[in-house]
Amino acid sequence: MELLALKFDVIILSEIWSTNINFYHNLKGYTFFYELPKETHIGGIGVFISNDFSHLERNEFKIPTCDANRVENIWYEIAKNGFKKYVIGGIYL
Repeated sequence: MELLALKFDVIILSEIWSTNINFYHNLKGYTFFYELPKETHIGGIGVFISNDFSHLERNEFKIPTCDANRVENIWYEIAKNGFKKYVIGGIYL
């Protein structure tokens, strides 16, 4: 990522695995948020949000999970300098 001339505002990853979670906290200039599955180490969703943006978790958009429909999902409202707000989300089924 550091070799790219382009800086992404948001990066969403799926299939992050709970065994890899410590690896994701070292991307400079970003804050990392994630949701992992409850009963396995496989799966999960993560989002890097640039530190240039303010962020607010939006749990009202969460998709409920159950045995018949397992889903990890994460939702944030982001804004830069108080201007337009965007809601971003990542879903892993």
